[in-house]
Amino acid sequence: MLEPDIICELWAPAIYNSWLAMAQAIAITRRSRGNQHFANFEYLAYVAQQWLEGNPDVYPRGVPRLAAPDPWLAEDRKRAT
Repeated sequence: MLEPDIICELWAPAIYNSWLAMAQAIAITRRSRGNQHFANFEYLAYVAQQWLEGNPDVYPRGVPRLAAPDPWLAEDRKRAT
């Protein structure tokens, strides 16, 4: 019912990171409720993971990036040395 590329383009990082954040709780829940518990979420996270691996940078090629001001860069570099 949903187009995976559209869903992943918009939400793959959030989906996959949510799975990672909940994985231990899901494992505990599955002890008593079985592997089918959260199965749809697991599959969605799998699809998101696969999409992320194949699309590491979704920013279009050839399009210039906007400058992101980093007022803390100099301070961070001083602390790193």
